[in-house]
Amino acid sequence: MTEPTATTARLDDIADTAARLFLDKGYDAASMADLAAATGLGKSSLYHHLSSKDQLLAHICGRTLDELRGGLDTAASRPEPAGARLAAALDHTIRIALGDVAASNLILTMKPNSETGREVLRERRQVERALADMVAAAQREGAARADVEPLLLTRLVMGTIHGLVAWYRPESSDVQPETVRDAVLALLLAAIRPEDAA
Repeated sequence: MTEPTATTARLDDIADTAARLFLDKGYDAASMADLAAATGLGKSSLYHHLSSKDQLLAHICGRTLDELRGGLDTAASRPEPAGARLAAALDHTIRIALGDVAASNLILTMKPNSETGREVLRERRQVERALADMVAAAQREGAARADVEPLLLTRLVMGTIHGLVAWYRPESSDVQPETVRDAVLALLLAAIRPEDAA
């Protein structure tokens, strides 16, 4: 893996702070002045690392979407039954969401009112389709309930994860992320499991 340059590492630091700011204040409401105050940098220093708030949003979402897609690709290629591959994909998706609640929240609430917003939505739909393909394979195997269409079932799962990142804040919760992840995964797998396997 290529080591990040100092500029890339600094941009990642700025992106982490910005994601939390966007989560707390809202992307549209947060200004570059707010970001400068949150990072302790002047505006001119911020513009040394990025050209616009939209570029920063693309960087924040792109990092998380890359991690998500990579994990789904790995899960899909595992030499295991379809049900096990689906469970691995769900586990990975929940881990990513809990690992970066702010970025995940941005991705799941993105509106198509900018080119970045439209691109994030396109990539989110690709993730949904990849997960829906794994749901369909698990249904054919008999490892997932077949009374709900795969894409709908996938969107219900993503809705649960969306609800999770809307309220869960690891830094202020007395419940550890691992506990939350295990509980959400168990509930999702139980909901997806065929009735006769319950």
